[in-house]
Amino acid sequence: MKKIAAEGILTCLQDAIDSLNKGEGLGKIIEEWSFVPRVVEELNKLDTAEESSNSTSKKDIYHQAIVCKRIYEFEVGNLKDDTSDKNKRPKIEKGKETKNYDSDDTIEMTEDEVKEAFDSVASSIVK
Repeated sequence: MKKIAAEGILTCLQDAIDSLNKGEGLGKIIEEWSFVPRVVEELNKLDTAEESSNSTSKKDIYHQAIVCKRIYEFEVGNLKDDTSDKNKRPKIEKGKETKNYDSDDTIEMTEDEVKEAFDSVASSIVK
């Protein structure tokens, strides 16, 4: 899930980079995307602030966008694929709802307690 979200951010960043490369602002990107990643919003703030005060040039904003994309690409490369995560705990279905069970919540029982619990369950089934 994280990897998919990160790839969406990268796609939006690439659209922003393409728009900046064409000399267009980021307004069109923000209008087209229903969800705009914060990094693109921040780049847009720099872009719109630049128009009023010449604090950051379009070229600088373009380069910042490229640097941000490289950072995200690096982080995506470091994300583990959720499907191959060995630490992922299995879901156990009970009825219609699915619950996650954490092995840290496991109650430790002595051998006698286990036998007593087994006998209790077995006697209710055998009746």
